[in-house]
Amino acid sequence: MRSKKITDRAFDDDTFRILDIALTFLEQYFHYTPEDAELKMNVFLKDFSTRFDEDAIHHESSYRLAAIIHYLTGLNGNPNKLGDWMVANKFNQSPPDAMDYFRRHYFEKYRQG
Repeated sequence: MRSKKITDRAFDDDTFRILDIALTFLEQYFHYTPEDAELKMNVFLKDFSTRFDEDAIHHESSYRLAAIIHYLTGLNGNPNKLGDWMVANKFNQSPPDAMDYFRRHYFEKYRQG
């Protein structure tokens, strides 16, 4: 898993799967290179470790997490304005193709082992 290489946090495999999909979404929806996506996620996981623990990562899921990482580390947005930014930019709902990708790469792969 790609995300295991960029953090030393002891997450379970489910969380790393969500993070891996978020990396893909950073590239696909926010136009980061793979290297920049990994860098932004690394910064996010270090700088916001108390606000975004494993439970929060699961709650947000991959698409919203990618938007959050983009806002906080790519745009250097104010954490206190995150909710307003998410609503104003319509990042509260995952697009259908993102949901489909998540289903195929989280639920279906997970069932297959």
